[in-house]
Amino acid sequence: MILQEQIRNDDYKQIFQFAPSAIIEIDDSGCILNYNLSAASLLSLIREDIRNSNLIDIASSESREKISSIISDLLNNKIEGFTGLEAEFETHDLSILTLLLKFSVIESIPEDEKRIFVTLEDISKYKEDQQYYRRYFEEIQITRDDLEVRTSELAMLNEKL
Repeated sequence: MILQEQIRNDDYKQIFQFAPSAIIEIDDSGCILNYNLSAASLLSLIREDIRNSNLIDIASSESREKISSIISDLLNNKIEGFTGLEAEFETHDLSILTLLLKFSVIESIPEDEKRIFVTLEDISKYKEDQQYYRRYFEEIQITRDDLEVRTSELAMLNEKL
């Protein structure tokens, strides 16, 4: 029985470590307790060594309050299941990395030890593309508006002739 449990724990650790999704485990204060290889790779853009870092502290100032609030709400059972938010992090080269953070409370540990899994997804490229398309459609709208004005001006000139 103990051997089976040990095998299960080892299997879990391997699955966690080599999962393609970036996953971290944090405590009730946001301190990063554990992370997998994908998370280490992603977060290394922000901080060389993320061991014992605090997720709230490494986030941009605009995102800290949102992350702190989500953690508090999850631990106080104001939110059930899992929830997510977009948060920004500043990288070593001072560019902004936008991550989608998905939080869920780990239920299988003692009640007095609150732990949260956070899945991290880099959505920076998606956000850049979204801004590009927004600007593109704004330019199209300006061109349309300009075309309508010129068309009505031509119509008025035709009426005068």
